[in-house]
Amino acid sequence: EILGCVMDSEGVKETVKISAQETLPITSWSEKVQYSALKESLGVSTSLHLQQNVFVREILGLGPPPLRADPISKGDKIEMKKLNAACNKARQKNMLKQRDKRMVL
Repeated sequence: EILGCVMDSEGVKETVKISAQETLPITSWSEKVQYSALKESLGVSTSLHLQQNVFVREILGLGPPPLRADPISKGDKIEMKKLNAACNKARQKNMLKQRDKRMVL
């Protein structure tokens, strides 16, 4: 692969999608070798490390990890589920009433 690029005088041009907003451009063989070694050593957790691991991001020149919104707390999640359940129950009652009205006609 390297010989083919040298013969054709073309460089490496690849992009690796890290997240929806972030990509890693690979433009040289040294970057490709570094990324391949990291990918091989980290295995399936490569994408997670590319998103959150400061050391890995520093090696590849990505800078600090982007700030993310705090995840929803367990209490907020339970409240959201209760609200959705109440809405579903009200909607089902309303639909049942409408079905009953159609049956009478």
